[in-house]
Formats: sequence, structure tokens, C-alpha cells
Amino acid sequence: MSYRTQRPSDRGWLPGQTMTEFAIVALVSFVLLFAIIQMGVLIYDYNMICSAAREAVRYAIVHPSNTSGIVNAAINSAPFLSPSNVTVNTAITDPNDSTQQDAKVTISYAYTLRIPFLPSIGLTLASSSQMVLAQ
Repeated sequence: MSYRTQRPSDRGWLPGQTMTEFAIVALVSFVLLFAIIQMGVLIYDYNMICSAAREAVRYAIVHPSNTSGIVNAAINSAPFLSPSNVTVNTAITDPNDSTQQDAKVTISYAYTLRIPFLPSIGLTLASSSQMVLAQ
């Protein structure tokens, strides 16, 4: 029984060509896969920042003078974020209406997008929430 083997002259086939093509396609596919995963983590962290801003402003409308409590409420509402990268700003006035006081909390988070084989990208995720102070 004889087996026919392909030779380099048959239809442009070269030894190792399939492995080289697979290596290129696999690299692109894995980079794309990790980019999709990182974007999911980015969206999750942004959602957590928004939720922390809402929780902190809820605390601020009840305790407007307790600034450290507002910051702690924001950081405790985002347990998976690094507290050293979270910046919380509070304001207890409404510039448009002097008869009404609002509590406004703005949270910023320094996020680093890390995708293998690509340079790291620093992003700032920010969210703010505003409510009327309890009368």
C-alpha cells in the first residue's frame, strides 16, 4: 500500500506553514479575548463606582456634616476597588437655588487597562450623584 505525501511543490504547501498560520491567528484571538475580558471588568468597575456614588449621597443627605462618613460610605460600597485609587469629593450646596441645599458626591477611580502584548492604558472612571438634603 502506498501513501501519497504532499511535496513543497504541490499546491504551494510548505512544511510548518500550518503551525505558523495557527500561531499568528491564535495570538490575535487571545489578545482579542483578553481585551473583551478587560472591557467587561472595566464596565463592572464603572458600575461599582456609580453605585458607590449613589450610596454615598444617600448617606450625605442624612449626615451632611460628616465628610469622613461620606467618604467611608463611598469606599465601603465599592469593596472590590482599591481604596488608594478612589477619590471622593462632596459638596453640600446648590448653586442654582439658594433656598434648597443639595448633597453632591463625585467619585473618581484611576483604572489601568492591561491587555497582554499591548501597552497599559490609564483611564479615569468618574461618576457623580446628587440629591436634595433631608429637611
